Amino acid sequence: MKKQFIKNFLIITGIFSVVVWSCKDDFTEEDLLTQQSEINQQNQAYADSLAAAQQAHADSMNLRRVQYTITVYNASIAAANTGGRTTGVTALDGASVSITTNGAVQTLTTDANGMVVFENVPLGSVAGTVSLADFTTVHFISNLRTPPSSDPLLQAGTLIPLFATSGENTATISGKATYEGNLLNNTEETVPDETVVSFMIDIEDPSFESAYLNREQAFNDLGQLSSIAFEGNFTTTTTGGAYSIELPAAPQGLVYKISFSDFTADQTIAINNYINEPAGSVRDVVTIPTLFSQSRASAMTGDYINIPVLNSVQADIAAPPASGTGAAMTAKLRATSFDAGFGHVVMATGSGYAVNSITIPVTVSGGDYDATVTGATPADMTAITDAAGRVTDLNVTNAGWGYRSRPTITVGGAGGSGAVIVSNYVSLVAPLYGDFGDDTGASSGTVLTSGGSGYVVPPKALFKGITAAGFEETVESNTEILNGSVVDVASPVTGFRSAPTVEFKNIKRTQSFAIVTGIFSGEITGAGINNAGAGYNPLAPPAITFRDLKGSGANAIANLKVDLTGSLTLGVSIVSTGSGYSELMGANFPVLATPFSIKTAVGNGSVANPENFVQVKTGTTRTINAYYGTGTRERIVE
Repeated sequence: MKKQFIKNFLIITGIFSVVVWSCKDDFTEEDLLTQQSEINQQNQAYADSLAAAQQAHADSMNLRRVQYTITVYNASIAAANTGGRTTGVTALDGASVSITTNGAVQTLTTDANGMVVFENVPLGSVAGTVSLADFTTVHFISNLRTPPSSDPLLQAGTLIPLFATSGENTATISGKATYEGNLLNNTEETVPDETVVSFMIDIEDPSFESAYLNREQAFNDLGQLSSIAFEGNFTTTTTGGAYSIELPAAPQGLVYKISFSDFTADQTIAINNYINEPAGSVRDVVTIPTLFSQSRASAMTGDYINIPVLNSVQADIAAPPASGTGAAMTAKLRATSFDAGFGHVVMATGSGYAVNSITIPVTVSGGDYDATVTGATPADMTAITDAAGRVTDLNVTNAGWGYRSRPTITVGGAGGSGAVIVSNYVSLVAPLYGDFGDDTGASSGTVLTSGGSGYVVPPKALFKGITAAGFEETVESNTEILNGSVVDVASPVTGFRSAPTVEFKNIKRTQSFAIVTGIFSGEITGAGINNAGAGYNPLAPPAITFRDLKGSGANAIANLKVDLTGSLTLGVSIVSTGSGYSELMGANFPVLATPFSIKTAVGNGSVANPENFVQVKTGTTRTINAYYGTGTRERIVE
């Protein structure tokens, strides 16, 4: 059994020969394990030699090294291009050059020729940094790619431009930054001190690439730059709105992108305090925290807020006086018969009453019966039944007189029950002073308990009660006032089932607005009502004053008129034109929002530079001003 197991094992693994097994009858399991270990060692040795051969082959194919030369030159001084190669460059001695390949960093210093040579640099991407005192620091990436040549010695070269940061090979840019801090004057305010002005070399500009990056190297096309960046920005700050900065430059011109930092400042502006106001309504001078930004306040993006057209001179009308208070009234209905208006209705016939009778007793009670009314008499009636002993109607002997609300009708009679009869009584409110026969004077019951005070426009009387339809309604009636008190109330024409309650409601007070329509030689020649308002006293029109938002002008006087409804009439009577007032919507009065812009001096003038780029050349001086415009703000709303 053991021999058969060994045979099967050797066949499966393919390691031992059958001859060996057959020649040794005393072959043991220990012998098997020993031979198996020897075979495993042989197999591992073979695998190791195969891996070494593969690695050697790979190394022979890929471990080609490059002699990498980097030349650093002063790009602030003109260099000549001859035959496609850079010649005549001003080499920079003593520049520190560091490169990183496969995580390893090497650092060398340029010689008098501005060169460093790195030996045995592997093919691939190389990241490098070049720095030198008083020059820009450069970070770059170059590509040491596999060349078509099989030369055993590969050479690569990269030309790195540095720009002087001080001295005669720079340029000076200065200017002033302003904003609209006060929209009531014609003067631009200077930006706060410490506003930051930044200049960044624009390596994406086509002129930069053609001037400094597309030059043939001294060796071959290895080492071409794939990217380059100059460390940091060149910044300065403003003092009194002014700034000045020395920048690296070049004879061919070096393009910079300019940026000015954001700031928030209080802005003085004349703005309306009401939502959806008509043009020319009352406006106030307010101070609003406002963001001034190069990036946000842009006409292209629509982020800046347009300021409505606003006249320099405003006409202010006083608000309406306070509403009157204290009027009170107690209402009663006219005295009348119990079923006045719509008769009565049998709501339930009941049962058990005497059959075919017209003498079933009925009692009429309540109804705010007023025995003091001339001709007052209680109602007298009986109930009518059918052959089944059910109540079908009333036999009215006397409808009575003196009821001021719906009475209660109770059907009596021995043995009967369940009958329900309702009067459809409804009556008008008795007039306050009585003008209907017996409803005269105090006997009417409707009394004005207080006329109140302070009413300049008659309030409305609101009668609230149950109408004939059975719903609660509020009916509005007119009133009359005298010396600020309510003296009369018109009775509503709607009928009620019982005496309604009465409330007095003032009309809604609305301030009137006016607009100046004409100014000639500083004198106000015309004004009109733009919103008639409501709640003004017809006997004491409000005052109108003229206000020059620029602070000039005085002594104009005008009168207003108020109609009987409490609204101003359209006419404004100019009594005195005054003098010194600002012209309406003067050309120099800032009324429209303006975005951020940069202006470059050209000759005796300046031109807008919407892209915020500038090209500077060695040894030049330029003036570039920034204008933040009117900024962006939140509107003040009452």
